[in-house]
Amino acid sequence: MVVAGVAWGGALLLRKPDEPVSFEAYVAVVAALVAVVTAGVPWTWRGPQVVGGTTGGQRAEAEQVLSDAVREQWSREAVFRQLFDPWPMTVGWTPVGGAEAELADHAELTGMRPEVRFSGAQELAEFWAGSARRRTVLVGDAGSGKTSCAVLFTLALLDMSHSPEVPVPVVLTASTFRPERESAERWLRRQLLATYPVLGDRERFGPDAAGDLLARHRVAPVIDGLDELEPERRTRVLCSLVEGLDPRAPLMLTCRSREYAEAVAECGVLPRAAVLAPSPVAPAEAVRSLALCDQPGPRQAAWRRVAEEVAATPDGPLASVLATPLGVSLVRAHCVEGTVDPRELLDRHRFADRRTLQRHLLGTLVPALYARAAARDPQNVYGGSPERAERWLRFLAGAMARKGIRDLAWWQLHDTSRATRSAWGVAAFVGALAVAVTLPWLVDSVKSSPTVRLYGDPWVPLLVVRLLSLLLIVPSLLLLARHRTGRVRDAVAVVTLASIVPAALATAYTLVYVHDSPGGPLLSALLTMAMIVTQFLPVLMVAGLPSRPRQPRRGHFSTRAWRARLGSCARRFAAVTAVVGAASLTVESMMFCLQSRGRLQFQPVCAAGNVDSALVVGAIVGTMAAMAYWYESTGVPAGRGPSTPRSSLRHDRRLACAFIAAGAVLALVDTTVTWVMASVNSRAVPLGEFALLLLQDLVGNVGPLGAAVAVMSTCWPYYTLTRLRYALAGHLPWRLQACLAEAHRLGVLRQVGAVYQFRHALLQDELARPQVPTPRAHDGRGSSRASATGTGGHPDDEQASSPGHAPS
Repeated sequence: MVVAGVAWGGALLLRKPDEPVSFEAYVAVVAALVAVVTAGVPWTWRGPQVVGGTTGGQRAEAEQVLSDAVREQWSREAVFRQLFDPWPMTVGWTPVGGAEAELADHAELTGMRPEVRFSGAQELAEFWAGSARRRTVLVGDAGSGKTSCAVLFTLALLDMSHSPEVPVPVVLTASTFRPERESAERWLRRQLLATYPVLGDRERFGPDAAGDLLARHRVAPVIDGLDELEPERRTRVLCSLVEGLDPRAPLMLTCRSREYAEAVAECGVLPRAAVLAPSPVAPAEAVRSLALCDQPGPRQAAWRRVAEEVAATPDGPLASVLATPLGVSLVRAHCVEGTVDPRELLDRHRFADRRTLQRHLLGTLVPALYARAAARDPQNVYGGSPERAERWLRFLAGAMARKGIRDLAWWQLHDTSRATRSAWGVAAFVGALAVAVTLPWLVDSVKSSPTVRLYGDPWVPLLVVRLLSLLLIVPSLLLLARHRTGRVRDAVAVVTLASIVPAALATAYTLVYVHDSPGGPLLSALLTMAMIVTQFLPVLMVAGLPSRPRQPRRGHFSTRAWRARLGSCARRFAAVTAVVGAASLTVESMMFCLQSRGRLQFQPVCAAGNVDSALVVGAIVGTMAAMAYWYESTGVPAGRGPSTPRSSLRHDRRLACAFIAAGAVLALVDTTVTWVMASVNSRAVPLGEFALLLLQDLVGNVGPLGAAVAVMSTCWPYYTLTRLRYALAGHLPWRLQACLAEAHRLGVLRQVGAVYQFRHALLQDELARPQVPTPRAHDGRGSSRASATGTGGHPDDEQASSPGHAPS
């Protein structure tokens, strides 16, 4: 109604005082109403609502696929973490007692007897699988083996998957949970789809396989890293789990004892959850496992000497370090299969207490691992320099510490740089880059413009106006799309609002330099807005809004369950065809059926002749939008396993490259179809000359702008800009993913789904500390490396991370 009112008012204002309202004005009002109604189809027709969940067969298949993916993921990760070499470290777990007994629910509700003791993750998994109340919280100090137990617990449960009563365990990190934005159930569902995108195939596994498995308690979330959150956020996360989850839902949490006690004091205990605490590792068993990991021969005598010293001084620094699984892994990386004599760790002058020794082991961990890898095969060490690899890892640890994060997600790397974190900066850079490509062709097109050639209008101001319009249109699209979703109406709103500034510039140019009728400036503004809408609306309909998604985009083409998928794609095709077709019809009618010189007139017969080309434009864009929807709705093939950093980057980059080509083509689809249809109807348009002009626009005019808008709807360009910036500054390598994959293979990093984490939070904190030169040891065996390993007389183990991000 508003559009119709504007059309009617314009017809009344532009007519002469003694002239009656023309028939064309009535037709303009009716055409405006038809266009609005046609464009409103996607708002009113949402399609049939899906009632119910997946079928029994779909649910069973989804559960089996999920179980296989989890097994593949954590079996490989257990090998990298050396959890089975030579055997799993024996860590006993017992229910908390004494003052900590208030952390757990009543024993009658947890089903856990106070005197029970589990000698490892295998026994805990067997008890948990046979219990009616499958809720457990693992608490303990830093490095006590909570995460390792969670991984071994997951693998042990997967070995019992033949039992229909055992759910599929899924390890998740609490760092991605934002309870102020979403509920616990929604977060669990989102993380399942992000880590195992194969579940997103709605036609194969049903409309909501992840949510259905969670609702039926067929998934057991194993949430790690609760203690790594800020205190306030940690409390909100626990409160959301306490109040938002079904008390019967299986669940396992890991958290440090003090942090969990603080959160429980605010939220109360987790319903029906038993709380288990670890027992110290027996130093004799730790030394025995280390000796078995080392080569037989003369070095075994050194391990026997270490075993004797540990047995003689059970409260000494080395015995205290070996009492935790983290300490055992650090000593193994420092001494086993290397040239370092383990007896050096017995030096009480260098290592007066446990904290000093632990910080020394953390500070030498990365050099030891990379030096050992370089000695075995120098070509396999990225860059051929362990020192450079350590410098890169220190930079990443420092950037993560400044952001207060533990997850190294490649699609969030841009948040660590001030230049790429700013949406204004990225928008200005992309807009300037696109305009730089189009500038030579822009000058030629302005000089040969019909307005300049026919009416003698000055071309320099016109060039400035068009240049400013191009400089502003891409940043405007990027900024307006930041906080919007990918719905059709959001795309229409974004592209319409973004066209206002170029339209105002065109109006100003017409008023100053073009001596036209009173309707000239209005027509110039409307034509500018209409042309921008028809150029960029198809791009947004197919690629999505140019705002960085929260997760990498992925998908693949599959003909499996094509009948079920066909209905969703048909609705997508109809909605996009209606909107783009209405916009194209409006633009073509304005361009060919309105007279800009003299009296403003509208020719309904001319507008009716443009319906065929508008339908063709809408059908082309609708087909491409349906294909993009088909591609992304299928997730990834089941045989590809869980999401990894490299696979998620590969899928997102592949889609970004496709959008670059599609965006360049879609920005010209309306112009191409209009000229081709006119040539078919009149046979007067020289197609050879038109093809040359179209190629020029595709390469150097509108095409680069459409490609820039389309590619910014993926995560890859943001990551690439940040990576190149850091590489130019020497902070990171050019091939960052290769460097991270090697660090994961060596055991410096661990992988959880598509994100990396440092081997332990303590290691990240140690690498993030500023490097301070330390004096050599008195016996000449100390290292002069610039590291803060605590050998300079600072026995206190203060964390370098921000408050609330203490390691687990």
